[in-house]
Amino acid sequence: MNVTYRPINPDDFEQVRQLLNIVAVLIACVLCVACGSSPAAPSPSPASIPAPFPTPAPSPSPAPTPTPAPSPPPSPTPTPTPPPPYTLTGVVRDAVTHIPIGGAEVEGFRGVNIGRGIRTDSDGTYRLDGLIAGVMIMRASAGGYVSQTAVAVVSRDVTVNFDLAK
Repeated sequence: MNVTYRPINPDDFEQVRQLLNIVAVLIACVLCVACGSSPAAPSPSPASIPAPFPTPAPSPSPAPTPTPAPSPPPSPTPTPTPPPPYTLTGVVRDAVTHIPIGGAEVEGFRGVNIGRGIRTDSDGTYRLDGLIAGVMIMRASAGGYVSQTAVAVVSRDVTVNFDLAK
């Protein structure tokens, strides 16, 4: 069997789309006929069908049932308490001498608490309060040192220390 391939013509897609629209309309018509409904023919009204027997006289309507007493309003749903804020602490030190680096920048640059940052004290310590729970990537940097990153999983108070190399 020989099969020849030809380049795809953009007009072919339009023809296929039109053909699919026609098929969809035909399927809709078949479904209407199959379920017994016809959008063009109105259904016969009950008045046009003769009754085989005389209609009985209507029976007296029953006495109305009393309206039940309204139920008490539901108590308000308590507002959920927010999760407690967490604290991230640590020290930034020189990787070789282990001397604390004052004025180093510690910041969250990915994950939760993005943009939260602080400079270390003169003793190299830092403290970030009021953090929300989640995973954050921290970065510590200081002049003359190579920046270092660390992952902090904040689900309680956490300590992350950095040792920066020159």
